Amino acid sequence: EQAYYQFGVPVSLPKEMLPKAVTIPAIENLEDGVKVSAGGTEVVFSKATGSIARLVMNGREIISDAADGPTCSIYRVPVDNDVAFRFFGKLDAFVPEVVSFNMDTVDKVCVVAVQTKYTSRDFGYTVATRWCVDGSGVIVSDNSIDLTASPDVLPRVGFDIKVAADLTQVEYFGAGPFENYVDRRAAAKIGLYQTTVKDMYEFYQRPQSCGNREEVRWAALSDTSGKGVVFVAADRMGFSALEFTQKELNSKKYPCDLVPEGKTVVSLNAAQAGLGAASCGPPTLEQYRLKPDHYSFRYRIQPYKGSIDDSVRRRFPLIESPQ
Repeated sequence: EQAYYQFGVPVSLPKEMLPKAVTIPAIENLEDGVKVSAGGTEVVFSKATGSIARLVMNGREIISDAADGPTCSIYRVPVDNDVAFRFFGKLDAFVPEVVSFNMDTVDKVCVVAVQTKYTSRDFGYTVATRWCVDGSGVIVSDNSIDLTASPDVLPRVGFDIKVAADLTQVEYFGAGPFENYVDRRAAAKIGLYQTTVKDMYEFYQRPQSCGNREEVRWAALSDTSGKGVVFVAADRMGFSALEFTQKELNSKKYPCDLVPEGKTVVSLNAAQAGLGAASCGPPTLEQYRLKPDHYSFRYRIQPYKGSIDDSVRRRFPLIESPQ
């Protein structure tokens, strides 16, 4: 093979919906949140963080600490080409504050509506999240992110999650098999890929953001027995899974000094700026920059049992927030 090119076929397929669950999730009010149990899923939403404090799916613990649940982030560890946007390195100091936390049951679905304010010394932004759990145990995270007051260029808009350390096996449907970005994906084919968390790390001379995959429809992480979790995008998302946190990557000068987090660090992105070539040429082209705006990002979390079924191609019905 000397060359290849992949293109989409202009065919419109029907958008199938997930079947409505016939049972209502079991809901237990806790001192600092709410516990929802349905199917093989047990999830605790924290009033303090506005996110998942604990998640168990089919007896397999996925998230074990309140600090590990999905947290919005607009930061990426500066890559060599981010030299043109030096302020990127200052976007890791936001402090989240839950402004409101409400729970209700709508059409047999448990809906937890959260408003979170992220503030730093320079500016702030807000995130409105609807957590929806139906009777089958599927969890949907529907997010509206107001970044209209942000700097002129952003590195990324997404969520970071820490899951169990032994969820090291990765399977995803998206662009691959190597890392790719919005302005570095022409050679990456859309397909089904298997890799590991360790292999998703790219050894650059200086530790930096790495391992991203674009155009991801779904991504599964599992242990060696095949049990785990799958993250499904409503449409497309950026995805990475590494042994290191953004903070760790930013704190070390050489790859040999990096210390694994002890958990698998997952990033799900609504959008990420391109890389450009500012280390030796022009910065990121205008069409690949992220601008101040309202961003929407919807994904769901469901159990993984070693293989994917057709549910990843189906959509979860839109559920309104409780008032």
